[in-house]
Amino acid sequence: MSVYPASIAELWVRNPQVLDDPDYVRESLLAACDNGGFSVIGIDIREFSPRGVTGMVLLSESHVSIHTWPEYHFAAVDIFSCSGAGWEALEELKRRLDVERADVRELDRGVMESARPGVRRTAAGISNEGSSATNRLSGS
Repeated sequence: MSVYPASIAELWVRNPQVLDDPDYVRESLLAACDNGGFSVIGIDIREFSPRGVTGMVLLSESHVSIHTWPEYHFAAVDIFSCSGAGWEALEELKRRLDVERADVRELDRGVMESARPGVRRTAAGISNEGSSATNRLSGS
């Protein structure tokens, strides 16, 4: 069981100009958060020179962020929330940005097994202290 689902999306858009417009990125993030049922408590949008925008929406549920590279028609989006509908938020963002291609990965953050006493997560996987099962994640 995980505490928080997280979506990491790599988006390629048809029109790179939308990725270089901080007002449009702000409106798109807020529309996505509304569509996902999130409670926005803050937003910060930064424009970079010569191009690109970074946006962070602070949610009572966690956060949504975007980093854009208009010269590559590319945006990286993270949606991390303990409630709400992350997929619906992402679908709205994809619609508003007119996404041509998307690569989305889902992560389970805060997996409950790792919170048990005597179990620790390492770079090699999960180890159970005092047990011969040293890498249960990879099955060894």
